[in-house]
Amino acid sequence: MVLIAAAVCTKAGKTIVSRQFVEMTKARIEGLLSAFPKLMSTGKQHTFVETESVRYVYQPLEKLYMLLITTKASNILEDLETLRLFSRVIPEYCRSMEESEIADNAFNLIFAFDEIVALGYRESVNLAQIRTFVEMDSHEEKVYQAVRQTQEREAKNKMREKAKELQRQRMEAAKKGMKSPGFGGGGFGRDTGYTSAPTVGDTANLPEELSKLGFIAVQKPVILTKAMKLGSKVRDVESFVDQLKSEGEKVVAPVSNKTVLPTNKLPENVHELSSLCSLLFQTHPNVDKDLFKAKSQIGLKNPTKPFPLHTDVGVLKWRFQAQDETCIPLSSLLVHSNH
Repeated sequence: MVLIAAAVCTKAGKTIVSRQFVEMTKARIEGLLSAFPKLMSTGKQHTFVETESVRYVYQPLEKLYMLLITTKASNILEDLETLRLFSRVIPEYCRSMEESEIADNAFNLIFAFDEIVALGYRESVNLAQIRTFVEMDSHEEKVYQAVRQTQEREAKNKMREKAKELQRQRMEAAKKGMKSPGFGGGGFGRDTGYTSAPTVGDTANLPEELSKLGFIAVQKPVILTKAMKLGSKVRDVESFVDQLKSEGEKVVAPVSNKTVLPTNKLPENVHELSSLCSLLFQTHPNVDKDLFKAKSQIGLKNPTKPFPLHTDVGVLKWRFQAQDETCIPLSSLLVHSNH
């Protein structure tokens, strides 16, 4: 027996559920299912119809048909027995033989069909076994679910106990806070017993001497960074002066807890160095830097490697920012030429 497909369709030929048990294209199975209503004859009582390639075995179910498509070489008696088992499976999962009910339980029907037929051949199963297989009832799963429910129940109980413990601790802390002087203990009145201590968020009355005391903020001492050291690389005068202005803060020595020494205000904390000039030099790599620093003369580091002729070479670069023309960096220039 080779069963190609099993389907539930209406008498008009509309397919509701279809399950294929062999490899077949969608167009092929749709063609076989659409050809079934055309082969039906009203005057005959047969439950199967044959074509040149396949055989249709069907059984009426009120307004529906339970249809099996098999090969012509299959045993018709086995086909009819398999058809009856399929017909018994449908009422097991559907309360009525309505199209909507069949569509709602389509997956359960497909699972049951897979238990009856495997790879086109009938399995030796009955209706009770099919019901058990489809339910997929597992003892290990039940044990796992029971353990999980027990763990959840224990976790909830622990949470309740922890909440009760926290509530008890808060109540004890509240009772201790009412009796402890550190929390501003209550005073006795003339008529009543005592006044309760202020809770968190209440304002406490401070002595007038403490309220009149002021606080002196001690600023951080000025620390000269590497950017303010002499001999650093290119740095504009404006940024240097701005940095001195921003860091020119009053420094107050740390005072003891007993006495507070008064501090005298300085007339000026920072003087603006407007007369400073930024004069930077950069020589050519082939120029003797030691000679230039010592005597302010430009000479070759290696006399055997002169500069190329008829080529502009920057032997000395300088940068100067000032408004006074008397601050020219070069007053005289002496050039030695070998030619």
